Amino acid sequence: LGFSVAVLGDRVVAGARAADGAAVNSGAAYVFERDASGAWAQAAKLAPADGAANGFFGFAVALHADYALVGAPGDDDGGALAGAAYLYQRGPGGAWALTAKLLGASPQPGARLGFAVAVGDWGVLVGAPDRNATGAVIAFLPDVLGVWGEAQDVPAPAPGAGLDFGRALAMSGRIALAGAPGTCDSAYSPCIQGAGSAWALWRDDSLGWVPVLELLASDPAAEAEMGYAASVRAGTGLVGSMRNDDQPEALPVGSAYVYGGG
Repeated sequence: LGFSVAVLGDRVVAGARAADGAAVNSGAAYVFERDASGAWAQAAKLAPADGAANGFFGFAVALHADYALVGAPGDDDGGALAGAAYLYQRGPGGAWALTAKLLGASPQPGARLGFAVAVGDWGVLVGAPDRNATGAVIAFLPDVLGVWGEAQDVPAPAPGAGLDFGRALAMSGRIALAGAPGTCDSAYSPCIQGAGSAWALWRDDSLGWVPVLELLASDPAAEAEMGYAASVRAGTGLVGSMRNDDQPEALPVGSAYVYGGG
């Protein structure tokens, strides 16, 4: 429990990717809510009825309004390790119900859809860091009947295998961040392998989600894996670099980079 966590006001959802439910390591997610007295209590346990062994439901979680989004990158409905995401909605009485299981229009074995998830006013984003070898972000929206389906496949904006584009996701309004920790930083020659990066995406009314800016570290290092984690709010982005090491005598301790819009 706690492999992934999302917080929204008086609500928390925490993933337990290795929980045994429908199968071994099928996974679960737990919703906690705080009452008027300030006390926290479990409000719901979310678990897939069709959970597969090693589906790892709960690997990634996100909250927005009365929605909870849970990634299951080991789901095999679309093939081995194709992955999936589950969207839940909280009803007026406080009960959570599954709204949709999101697989995408063309599931791909090994894509690991659901490794990262984000949900907001402009729908759902789900990362598939191994799709087409470079990674992708899949956008989902509901139709006029409320049925959720794929709206857009956003491929890795830069060429090269192993970018892991979509390994981390965050959304705030029309802005999203997508991590690509496998990026070889081409600002240098030769490029710095595994330095990593993150891409800022903008939600355009006509074009959908458009990559507009690559965020790079000011002090890139080989295998630093910048873009392994990301967060954004009110125009400020935070990007994690899991293996960055500013202290050569110590083991890599990681760092985070803050970016702001002009």
